[in-house]
Amino acid sequence: MKLYRMLMEKSDIDKYDAIALIAMATGRRVSEILGLEPGDVDFANRRITFKILKKRGTYRLAIEISEKVWGKIEPFLRNLPFNLSRITVYKVFMKRYGYNPHAFRHFFALYCLETYRDIERCRRFLAHSNYNLLARYADAVGIDLKTPLD
Repeated sequence: MKLYRMLMEKSDIDKYDAIALIAMATGRRVSEILGLEPGDVDFANRRITFKILKKRGTYRLAIEISEKVWGKIEPFLRNLPFNLSRITVYKVFMKRYGYNPHAFRHFFALYCLETYRDIERCRRFLAHSNYNLLARYADAVGIDLKTPLD
């Protein structure tokens, strides 16, 4: 994705760029990123643990971040929380990137499906409760996926 490459090539990013990179690298919702606290980051292992709120309860999802992305976002993770509202992030993302923040989650879903071609793995990464939305993504980009029943 062009935006990802552009952010990775920037020599100096700000906290909005860091949030965009985290969203693109993890597929997490902006509210989950904004909810990060200092204890959610394992600096030694480049791992971020997100609090996932679902109707059936809350759980935590730990995601390891690539070394390349980690180098860009680590300074911002050392200064958590972000202290921003979802509305502010939405407005900045629309103005700066031309996308609403949730679009980064969709980009991640497509990347995941194209890379792994495994609907169950991608469902777990995205914390979706079923395969319906992922199957629509796969169909839209013409990917024949493995399902748990195959």
